[in-house]
Amino acid sequence: GQAVDQAVTLGAKYVSNSYGVPGETPDETTFDHYYEHPGVAVTASTGDAGNVTNWPATNPKVVAVAGTTLNQDSGSPRGWDESAWADGGSGCSLYEARPDYQQGINTNCPDNKAIGDISADADPNTGLGIYEGGGWAQYGGTSLSSPLIAAMYALAGTPVPGTYPVSYPYAKPSALN
Repeated sequence: GQAVDQAVTLGAKYVSNSYGVPGETPDETTFDHYYEHPGVAVTASTGDAGNVTNWPATNPKVVAVAGTTLNQDSGSPRGWDESAWADGGSGCSLYEARPDYQQGINTNCPDNKAIGDISADADPNTGLGIYEGGGWAQYGGTSLSSPLIAAMYALAGTPVPGTYPVSYPYAKPSALN
């Protein structure tokens, strides 16, 4: 958390966190302030265990990034078919209240925050190719999807001052794929 604060102090507008604490304890909310930076896109991995919440992704001010699986599909305009990655962390926070931006959406979490907020390729079988040590390897996990989404925020432009970018995907969900 202190590293996130320091990055923002130094001027970062996009901070990716590819870590998390599986499950939740009541005292984790006392550390939420480290991740609450209006005008900064702070992303956090939801984890690589299905139906397990991951903190700080449960923080309502953080963009909780889950995972998808990609499959080539020549019949699709994008050339790819995308589905939820079964191992991507998900569920309802035990301690974080349901934020305003999730109101009116059936998240199956009536009173608490649902995670993830948005997803990107995380399946190790369809993940990112990386050249290392004289050969190619393929990696995945929400430790891949979190920086991918932080990069998408960066490509979209500087967040509006005083806002929490986690709310952006909820404002116009039809604009995303």
